[in-house]
Amino acid sequence: FDQYMFPFYKKDIAAERITHTEILELLQCLRIKDMQINRTSGKLARQKNAGMAKWHNMTIGGVTSEGEDATNALSYLILDALKLCPVPHHTVTLRVHDGTPEDLMLKALEVVKTGIGMPAFVGYKSYIGYLAAEGVPLKDARDYAMAGCIDAAISGKSRIASYGMFIVPKVLEATMHNGIEPQTGAQLGPTTGDFDGFASFDDFLNAFKAHLRDFLGLHAQKNNIELQVSRELFPDPLRSSLMHAGIKAGKALLDRTFPFENGAVMNPVGMINVVDSLAAVKKLVFEEKKFSQKELKAALSSNWEGERYEKMRKAFLAAPKYGNNDDDVDAIAIDLFRFWADTTVLFETCLGGTHKPTGVSVSAQWPGGTLTGATPDGRYAGECMADGTVSAMRGMDLHGPTAALNSAMKIDQTAYQAALLNMKFHPSSLKTTDDLRKLSFLIRTYFSQNGKHIQFNVVNRKTLRAAQKRPEKHKDLLVRIAGYSAHFIQLGKPMLEVIINRTEHEKPV
Repeated sequence: FDQYMFPFYKKDIAAERITHTEILELLQCLRIKDMQINRTSGKLARQKNAGMAKWHNMTIGGVTSEGEDATNALSYLILDALKLCPVPHHTVTLRVHDGTPEDLMLKALEVVKTGIGMPAFVGYKSYIGYLAAEGVPLKDARDYAMAGCIDAAISGKSRIASYGMFIVPKVLEATMHNGIEPQTGAQLGPTTGDFDGFASFDDFLNAFKAHLRDFLGLHAQKNNIELQVSRELFPDPLRSSLMHAGIKAGKALLDRTFPFENGAVMNPVGMINVVDSLAAVKKLVFEEKKFSQKELKAALSSNWEGERYEKMRKAFLAAPKYGNNDDDVDAIAIDLFRFWADTTVLFETCLGGTHKPTGVSVSAQWPGGTLTGATPDGRYAGECMADGTVSAMRGMDLHGPTAALNSAMKIDQTAYQAALLNMKFHPSSLKTTDDLRKLSFLIRTYFSQNGKHIQFNVVNRKTLRAAQKRPEKHKDLLVRIAGYSAHFIQLGKPMLEVIINRTEHEKPV
C-alpha cells in the first residue's frame, strides 16, 4: 500500500492539495470504514474465525521490485494511524529485510507495545526463498504481499481459492486405532495395525505417516471438488478482469493457471500437539518403557480420568516439549513439517500445478480440538490445540523467547507459503527504547535464519482475567489471535483461555 500510493502522496503534497494531518485522518477513516464491513457464517465457521476475522491485510515496508528499501513517509503514517485508531481491522503487516530502517522497526514496535497485536512482521529471506523455489522471477517475488493472514501472494498473478483447516491430531487418533475414528467407529484410514502391536517407535511413526499421506490425498480431492464447484457456479467476472492480463485472457478467475499457481493449499492445524505427543510416546513408552502401549491407549480412551491415569497424564505433560530448544523433540518437528511439505506437492489441482504447503490456524484449534479426543501430549479431549503453526503449545515453552525461536528456526519454513508464530510479552518488558531495540534484534535474528512470520500480544494475564470477569469494563481490549486481531470480549470462552494461557515472556532476550 505504501508503495503504490506513494506517487499520489508525493504529487498531492508537492501541489499543497493535502497535508500530513489530513492524510493521517484519511488513513484512520479507512480503518473505520473497514470496521463497518461485517461477515456472517455458521456456528463452526464462527469458531474457526473467532472474533470476526476478515483477512483484510495491508502490506507495508520491504523492498521495491528493484530491490531497494521501500520505506517511505506513508509507511510511518500508516503506523501512526494504526496507533491513533486502534481498531482490529484492517490488519497491517510489515515486511522486514536486512535494510529495513531501525527507525521504522522502532515505530512499529511502539505500536505493538500498545497491545493491539499489530503490526505483524514477515521476513524477506524466507518468503523470497519460497517464491524463488516456485519459479517466480525475482522482480515479481520482491512484490509479494500478504493474502488473508500471512500467505505469500503476487498481486494479480496468484490467488488462494481453496483453503482448508486440516486437524493433524485426528490422524494420530486414527493411527492409534488402526484407521478407525474412535468417536464414530468408522474405518476412515488405512489398516496399518493397532497401536498395541507396534514393536518400535519407528514402526509407529511410519504408520502415522502412512495415515497422514492417505488423508492428505482425501484433502486434495476435497479441495478439487470445491474448486470445480466454484469454477462452474461462481465465475466472478469483476475480479477476473482485474487479474494480470485479465481482459486479454478473457477467462474467469478459476479457468486460468496463474504465473504463481497457489489456488489450493494444505494447512496443518495442531501439528505441534502431534510433535509433543510423539516425543512423549517415544520417551515414556518405547525408550523408558514406563507405560505400556495398552495403558496409554486406555488412558486416552478414558480422557486421563481416574487416579492411575491422572498420574500418567502428569508424566506425559512433563515429557520434553517443542519450543524449548530440545533437539530430540525438535527433530520430530523437523521431520513432520518436511514430510507435510514434500507430500503436499505430490497432489495436483484442477487449476493446474500442485497443492502448496502453508501454515496458519486462524482459530481452528478450537473446533478442531472439540472434534478430537485426548492426545499423548497430556491434552484433554475437546481441549483447544496449539495455535499458529510453529508456535509452541501454550504454557509449554518454558525457557524464554530465544529458546522458543530456536525450536522454530530448525523447521524448514522456506518450504511453506506461510508459517505463523505467536508470542506474548508482559507489558513491563517493553517499557524503554532499549527494550524495543532488543525485540527488533530478536525479530531480525529470527528472519535471518529463515523464520517466516512473528506477531505479538503485549498484555498481562491479570488484565485478561479481569476482562473475562467484567467484559463491560474492557470493551476496547484487543488481542492478537492468528493473522488478525480481535476484541477480547468477543471471543468464546475456549479462545479466551487460549489467549490467557499463552506463555507470558518477561524479556525479549
